[in-house]
Order: sequence, then C-alpha cells, then structure tokens
Amino acid sequence: MPRDGSLTPRDLVEKIDALVVACDKCGRSGRYRVLKLAEQIGRDGKLTDWLYGLTKDCPRKQQGTHTITHKQINDARHKSNEHFLYFWGIVQYNDGFADGRTTKFCHRYNLNSLAIRDDGFYSIDAVFARQHQHGNESD
Repeated sequence: MPRDGSLTPRDLVEKIDALVVACDKCGRSGRYRVLKLAEQIGRDGKLTDWLYGLTKDCPRKQQGTHTITHKQINDARHKSNEHFLYFWGIVQYNDGFADGRTTKFCHRYNLNSLAIRDDGFYSIDAVFARQHQHGNESD
C-alpha cells in the first residue's frame, strides 16, 4: 500500500506506547495503544486514513474550514499551469520538554499533480509537496 507520506504503526512500534488524539473543537479525546492499532489497521496501515475514519462523524470537524469542490479544482487546473493549493494550520501538543507547544505549517501543492483516487478523493504524491517559504515555525 503506498504511504503517500503518512506515518504507519510500523513507524511507531517500539518508539512510543500510545497515541493521544484530542479535538479542541468538540472536546473528544482518546488514548490508542500503538500495538493494538497495528493489529486493527495493520502495521503498514496509514494513520491519516485511520484518523479520518475516527473523526468523520464529528459534527464540529468542518467548522472553520472551507471544502474545495471538484469543479473548483478542475476550473483552476484548466485556467493555468501554475495554480497551487496552500494548506496551513497549527498543531498544538505536549511533549517531554514542555506543555502547550505549537508548530505552524504552510504547505504548497501544485494542482497539476492531483490524482483522483478510487474512492473519489484527490491525492497528491509527496514528491509534489513543498513547504512554503512563509508560515513554518515551531517553538
């Protein structure tokens, strides 16, 4: 199975015991043992797909986001060869060094590298992804 840049349980086994997933929008959280997760989705299962399944029923998940339609993407792809999709956000986490740490990120994807997956969603191969020159920082 192609990884598409996603972490897998194989990457985490023997490095950490558990993943803690928490949503600041709805307040749900959970602790997931990595070995149990490896049994559930397979050692090479993509954590991004698992996380999507875990959160897909959250009524507050889409608040503050903007969904880009297939038509908008196709229209942009046909207007020029230099259209990009920018994806930015903030990851907040606690680690062994401090609580309340943040990482801000901004990634740029060339719309011409989009491929439609079997499930109807778009994917972009990791070789076409770039960190944008602005908006990437951590404390």
